[in-house]
Amino acid sequence: MSLNFLEPDPMVRYIHESVTPEELQAGYGADFYRGGERPALIVIDLQRGYVSPEPKPWVRGASEHVQEITDGAVAAAARVIAAARESGIPVIFTGDRYAAGGGDSGVRGEKFPSLAEYLRDGEPWVEIDPRVAPRPGEPIIWKKASSAFANTYLVPVLQHRGVDTLVFVGAATSGCVRASVTDAVSANFRAVVVEEAVCDKNVWAHKASLFDLWRYVASVAPMDEVLEWMRTRTDVPTG
Repeated sequence: MSLNFLEPDPMVRYIHESVTPEELQAGYGADFYRGGERPALIVIDLQRGYVSPEPKPWVRGASEHVQEITDGAVAAAARVIAAARESGIPVIFTGDRYAAGGGDSGVRGEKFPSLAEYLRDGEPWVEIDPRVAPRPGEPIIWKKASSAFANTYLVPVLQHRGVDTLVFVGAATSGCVRASVTDAVSANFRAVVVEEAVCDKNVWAHKASLFDLWRYVASVAPMDEVLEWMRTRTDVPTG
């Protein structure tokens, strides 16, 4: 297993100061997701307002370097989505969406007023990026909070399909991905984050969040390994 966020880097030196080489090699049960039999793919917030390269009215445009990283993650997510569809694994999207006026945005809207203003129902920024657009029948779980599990019907959807393992791609690593993965494990689902298929505008936060998820919460694995495992799943949900 080769994970980029574990490579030595002055920005994340604390990672290598906090664990021994033997502990890094052990991987903290990084492969425990492979014990699952019935996976689903969760695509977190790959919306135009978050990942599209088009100019946005409420934020300073991403630097060329950050947009390049984002585009790479979207392309990787598209590969994982295609593999899931080919294997018959359910694909479930999530997105942030608020009512006109933002009356349902709560304290999150107080911290980030632009969310309730631009990610409201009917705005183009709410749409899933066309590079990874859902197919007919693939649900979108609209949410108000960071976690895809917070006051949504995601758990009933997964239970109905007999899912026991969740594969995560999307954005942002330090925000909605991290919150959703943590809640997934709290709900007793196995979980794996596809390293190349998640992104964040803050590279430090991205790496630190991947480390914390890998060390304390779930699995983080390279895309090729996850795709290989997905191809071996024959007892997948059909509903």
